[in-house]
Amino acid sequence: MPLVVRNPTETEDSYQQMVVIDDKLPPPPPYHSGPRHPGPRTNANGRVELAPPPFQSRRTCHSLVELPQHILLHIVYATCPDYIPAERLRRRLYWVAMYLRLTSRAVYIASMHLLRSTYLPLYTELVKPPYTSDPFPLNAPSFVHYTPTPTTTTTSALGTTTDPFSTPSLQSVQRETAILDRFLVLKICDDVRTDETELHLGSDDAFADIFDLMQPRSRLEDLVRVFGIQTGVVADTVEPAYSSVSTRHARSKKLLFETLSVNFSPRKVSLVQIDQNRRKHTLVEIQRTKTETLEVSAKRLIRALIANELCRTHPLRIHLPASIPAPLWLALAELGNRLERCSD
Repeated sequence: MPLVVRNPTETEDSYQQMVVIDDKLPPPPPYHSGPRHPGPRTNANGRVELAPPPFQSRRTCHSLVELPQHILLHIVYATCPDYIPAERLRRRLYWVAMYLRLTSRAVYIASMHLLRSTYLPLYTELVKPPYTSDPFPLNAPSFVHYTPTPTTTTTSALGTTTDPFSTPSLQSVQRETAILDRFLVLKICDDVRTDETELHLGSDDAFADIFDLMQPRSRLEDLVRVFGIQTGVVADTVEPAYSSVSTRHARSKKLLFETLSVNFSPRKVSLVQIDQNRRKHTLVEIQRTKTETLEVSAKRLIRALIANELCRTHPLRIHLPASIPAPLWLALAELGNRLERCSD
């Protein structure tokens, strides 16, 4: 009896059948009464006989998430094939973003691989010059625990957890990656609403906020991390408790990148640090032009941060003897104040 399977991508009008003929299927393997997977054995004639086919002993996958990651990735990609209509493809991408990726950790990783690779070219095209973009750098380190922004905390039913050896986080050390994820979700929802109704006016303001503020700010923070680590003023992650005393002492003089953020505007940028009491402190602030690249702004912030640290460790002081007349003393004091302002 042939088995009739309907193609799920076909409509009712173009109904087609795919027939699987049972008679042409290969025969099942023979039964074996001995051990389930015996090894090679020798018969009466001295010839080596192998166990009957078909299988070796393997671990059984009881659910979808227990499949190997590359197989799960192929399954997720198969949900959005290229040959389906564009509107249906957008609906499936919406389903992947809003429902499928939230089912488990393994499915989330595979779903984000599909979504990011789909919308990364469009994201790169929308980046405004002279800004640059690099949400997936080749030399970005991977950490066991990382907080994407200083204001983000990990909460649970038992309270806030800050254990660096807890479950590995899915957040990337690259802060621009979170902006890419926000963009693709916004783009998917905007496309689906546009397909559903003509009354949808679009999300132009939301896209403008991303590429006018969020994208250059996150990119600048990533550049501050890169240049800060190169110059030795920024530490990339929390030092483990089992590290040596000398290493912890050297890293204690650096600024943790997890506590740093950037206030960005077209004319001015500042580097801000958040203390243990969640209070913000502006470390350095510089003026910039609209045509200045983010790489130049990041290097200027690091130079200003180094100069600020030197001024704090070696302040400028002028020691005057008591025998100097008052007018001359006031003039020298004013000169010292001007020199101190110039050094800042």
